[in-house]
Amino acid sequence: MNYKKSVKIIKNLNWSNADPQRLVQLSLFFAKEFSSTTRRCLEKYGEITNFQEFIAGEIDTDNLKYQDYDQTADHYKFLEHFVEPNKSSKKMGKYLDLTSILSVEECMASLVSREEELHGIFEEIVDAHHWKSLGFGYFEHFLKKHIELDADEEDGHEELTKNLVKLSEYNGSLNKFWKSRLNVYLELF
Repeated sequence: MNYKKSVKIIKNLNWSNADPQRLVQLSLFFAKEFSSTTRRCLEKYGEITNFQEFIAGEIDTDNLKYQDYDQTADHYKFLEHFVEPNKSSKKMGKYLDLTSILSVEECMASLVSREEELHGIFEEIVDAHHWKSLGFGYFEHFLKKHIELDADEEDGHEELTKNLVKLSEYNGSLNKFWKSRLNVYLELF
C-alpha cells in the first residue's frame, strides 16, 4: 500500500470527534519526535542550503509567538508551554520504536513527506473545533502557523524539502511510518 492511502485516511478522520485536550497532547508528542528526527538529519544534510532554511523555521526558532510565549526554541517547546504531556500508549511506543530505527535517509524521507502532507491534515484539524472558545487558541495558532510555514509556494517548508530525497525510493519505510502514525491517531476515536 502506498503511504498516501494512510495519509488520506488520516485527513478524512472525523476530527470533530477527537477530544481536543488529547489531540493537543498528541500533537506535543509528535512535535517532540519531529524535532528529534530533524536533528538526526543534521549530520548528513546540514550543509544543504534548503535544509538549513528549513531548520531555521523549525529548530531554535522564534516564529511561534503567542500571548506570554516569546521564546527561541524548537516548536514542541511552544506546545509544552501550554499543555502537560500525557502518558504514552503502546501505539505511541511502537511509533517511537519505528522512528528510532529509520536510517538517516528514511528519517529525511519522513520529514519531506510530512512537509508535503501535514498542512492538509492540520487544515482538517483546525476546522474540526472552535479552538479559541474551548481554551485552545494557542493550538489553533500553532496549526495555522504550520500551515503557513509548510504550504508557502515560494519558500515554504514543503518547497524547501521536496528535492532533498526522492520519496518514491522510500515508499516501503514511508508506508510503515504513516501506518504507525495513523494507528496513533486512531487512539483518539
